[in-house]
Amino acid sequence: MNLEDQLKNCKNSSYQMMALTDQDKNTALQTFANLILENKDFLLIENKKDLNEQAGKISPSLYQRLVLDEGKNKSTRPGD
Repeated sequence: MNLEDQLKNCKNSSYQMMALTDQDKNTALQTFANLILENKDFLLIENKKDLNEQAGKISPSLYQRLVLDEGKNKSTRPGD
């Protein structure tokens, strides 16, 4: 699938998301949050690999925004 097709799919999906109830949207968000927590070790390792690959190629401010760590992980969770 090319980029244009992917963008069209995203646009169509956004219309479908608008039609969902608040409860459905909240369930989806909770599912995503649970998947992130279940896979956090893998995500942190892969983020570090990606950042090592980009070191010196992107601005320091962008680099810092892309860094994931336990502290940032906790600060983005509701209720923490």
